[in-house]
Amino acid sequence: MEQLIRYPQELKFLLIVLMLGIQHCQGAKVSFTPLNLELFIESYHQRLSVRWSISESGSLSGSDIIFHIQVSRETQMNIIRNETYISKNLNADNQFTWSWDSDVPLECYTHFVRIRGAPSGDEFPEWSPWSQWKGKENQRAKPYIFPHEKIVQEGFSVRFCCIPGKDQKVAQLFYRQPLYNAPANSNGTVEIVVHNVSSTNAGGANVICTTTDGTHRIMHGTVLFVTKPPDEPKNMSCETQDLKTLICSWNPGEKSNLDEERAPKYNLHERFSNQIQLCSRNECTWPIEKNQKIYNFTLVAENQLGMKSVSIVVDAAQSVHPLAPTDLELQRINATNAEFKWTLKADYTGLLLICQTELQMNNRHTEWRNITVMGKASTSFYTIVLDSLQPYTNYTMRLRCMAATHLSTWSDWSEQLELRTHEDVPTAELDIWREVKSSQNGRTVTLYWRPLSEIHANGCIVRYNVTWRRLYDRSLYQSTVVHPPHNSTQLSIDGQAYVIHITAQNGAGSSLPSEIRIMKNDEIHDNWQEGRVNGKDGGIYVSWKPHPANYHGYVVEWCNFPKSQHCDLQWKKFNSSVASDVIKSGAFHPGVRYTFRIFGSNEEGEHFLEKKSGYIKEQACSMTMTITIDGIKADMVHLTWDPYHRDVCQEGFITHYRIYLKSPEGTCGMKGSTELTLTDGKSVCMISINDTEKKSFSINALKPNTKYEIAMVASTGGGESPLVFTKVTTQPDTEAVIIAIALPVIIVSIMLLQLLLLGCWKRQWIKNTCYPDIPDPNKSNVLSFSTHKKDEEKVMVPKNCVTQKIEIMNQQELSNALKKESEKESNCWREAKDCVNFGSSLDDLKCTGPSYQAFEDPINQTQSSIYLEFFKRDYCGTPEDASEILMSESYLPQTEIQTTVIPK
Repeated sequence: MEQLIRYPQELKFLLIVLMLGIQHCQGAKVSFTPLNLELFIESYHQRLSVRWSISESGSLSGSDIIFHIQVSRETQMNIIRNETYISKNLNADNQFTWSWDSDVPLECYTHFVRIRGAPSGDEFPEWSPWSQWKGKENQRAKPYIFPHEKIVQEGFSVRFCCIPGKDQKVAQLFYRQPLYNAPANSNGTVEIVVHNVSSTNAGGANVICTTTDGTHRIMHGTVLFVTKPPDEPKNMSCETQDLKTLICSWNPGEKSNLDEERAPKYNLHERFSNQIQLCSRNECTWPIEKNQKIYNFTLVAENQLGMKSVSIVVDAAQSVHPLAPTDLELQRINATNAEFKWTLKADYTGLLLICQTELQMNNRHTEWRNITVMGKASTSFYTIVLDSLQPYTNYTMRLRCMAATHLSTWSDWSEQLELRTHEDVPTAELDIWREVKSSQNGRTVTLYWRPLSEIHANGCIVRYNVTWRRLYDRSLYQSTVVHPPHNSTQLSIDGQAYVIHITAQNGAGSSLPSEIRIMKNDEIHDNWQEGRVNGKDGGIYVSWKPHPANYHGYVVEWCNFPKSQHCDLQWKKFNSSVASDVIKSGAFHPGVRYTFRIFGSNEEGEHFLEKKSGYIKEQACSMTMTITIDGIKADMVHLTWDPYHRDVCQEGFITHYRIYLKSPEGTCGMKGSTELTLTDGKSVCMISINDTEKKSFSINALKPNTKYEIAMVASTGGGESPLVFTKVTTQPDTEAVIIAIALPVIIVSIMLLQLLLLGCWKRQWIKNTCYPDIPDPNKSNVLSFSTHKKDEEKVMVPKNCVTQKIEIMNQQELSNALKKESEKESNCWREAKDCVNFGSSLDDLKCTGPSYQAFEDPINQTQSSIYLEFFKRDYCGTPEDASEILMSESYLPQTEIQTTVIPK
């Protein structure tokens, strides 16, 4: 220490040198501090870009440098973004750039950026000091709305902000329907977020901001466009029509909802020539170079939201789509050939072409023919000859061409050309038939023929030539002419065999003759037995017995309208190997009976073989059957009907008859019948008659004097004829009535006779039984009952009777009175003997009886009860009983006894 104090100057110098060394070492350290920060704002993409540099001392060639970047909004302390950025120090001027896309319009707020750097690769990098904050302030001299006229994608969220001007504040912000009110104390930027924005029309959607300066409200606005990214072009193809230009086309997809200025743009890039051409929405034209045949195209569809592309390689020599033929003319024509010429308005020299003609015959049948021609100059004519045409036929012709390459396509059709070929001789014989009928002078032959079709007529038929002669006499011919539209004629011939020829003639000549022969005395027998045929496959199946050894063919004849006077005779011919066919005709209808006649053909003519009748489909008879009730009995009804109904019913073959019987009870109990239930719920009896030849029927086992309802129907394969009931009442059963009246009379008479005989035989017994000589009720058999007669004689049995003392006064007067009354009451007793009722009082006999005077019991002071009963032992005696006892020795029947009862 003393030495240091001793040398102060040297110490100062040493310290100075040491400090300089330290500073030198520090100055040699590499510096990564960012310098010269610059901020750039790209409004459309809302992108913030930063550019900076570092000092030359921080330059490390080929080394990575890591930068730490911070972004703040409004204030330097409101950091919204921290990001690490690594970059190679390759620039000679040591400058770096970094970009950041903001979710908020950058113009709405002031943004600040600062950066620090460090060498890359260290686990714990040693950061340089932060650079100064660099900010991008907004000018608030007047209000702004951001984003401004921006195009956004449909379905995204969009942030809007409104910046008020100086001394202003935001009152409201409006987009489409919602109205957003700003906070009451807000005097700065107001921001809203709209989610899931929908597409707008071509003019976009308005965004309106209202600001106020305290006294006035001012509206400011901008426009937002919402759309989709472009669709990828599809089905792109390129072809040439004149070998001078390529025309490329594609399907652009859905049309943009924005106007043309903002709609997607389409550019065609060619790789080999490195050229670009602006195109329309779905087509582009590219010139063909003489020295270039192969083209590599890339189509780019682009708008502000994105880009789509598609590529294709085209061989111009192979992708040829010729121009449509023009100046098509008819050079010459006859019955079967036609020659044409045309031009192609392009130079196809050296190119092989395939041309196709379309021929439509009579606006129905269409035929296509191809020919090969060599390409010519644009001023040259091409020719073609079409043969094998149909004579006297209208044609419509048009033409198109294509190159004979695998990538070529057909040109458009030329204009149509109408033409008509000339007439030619008919190429087919007439199909003829005949109908032979006997007449007074011989026979009448009606000839029929079918007109030739257009294909075989080869022109307009002007007449039919008919000639005939006897089969074995060639010297004498007869002829006649028939003009269309007639297709039949009548001839009168005798009974000999004849041969007939018919030809059709047009402007070019006559057809080959058609021949038919009429046999000697040929007649058709309509009374032959008729077979039946049935419908099948929309027609009527007809079969016949084959005779291949005798006939070389068969003919089936029928009428299309059998019920009409003009039956429209039809026929169909078959060879000898055919013995059946389904005859079809558009005139056939269900429920109509058609008759078919089968003929066999040989050298002599046509022989009648069979006759068949049938229906395409049977129906129920429309005629109601009429029945006659010609016999009515008590238990039977007899019905008759006319057999002609089988012929009148033409809707089907009658297979059986049915009789329906309806009884008043609504039930069926008849034997031999079937019970059916009608729609009204009542039952009827059904009787089937399978014999269609039967004309009458008897319904038995009916009830007499009963109302019945009877109906009869005819059944066919199509059902039953209408059901109409007729009321009938059976006759009363006279025998039963007589028996019912006579039988009771006879029985009563017999019983009365028996009673009479019995009365004569037992008359004494009856007298003794009913009225004996001395009427004693106790001895009468009529007025007695076994339950009361116990072999006892006593009739008065005193029981619980009050003892009475009776004194009879004036007995002589009593006797005289009894005699006088005996005669008076004798008749009454005789009448009373028959009307005695057991248990009844005497007052009921209505006879004047004796009068009694009751007395009071001096002891009990009560009225005595006296009863009279003839046939019971338990009874109380009465004063009458007392008088009878007193007078028992001198008893006088039917005599009133008067007594005087004096109480004791």
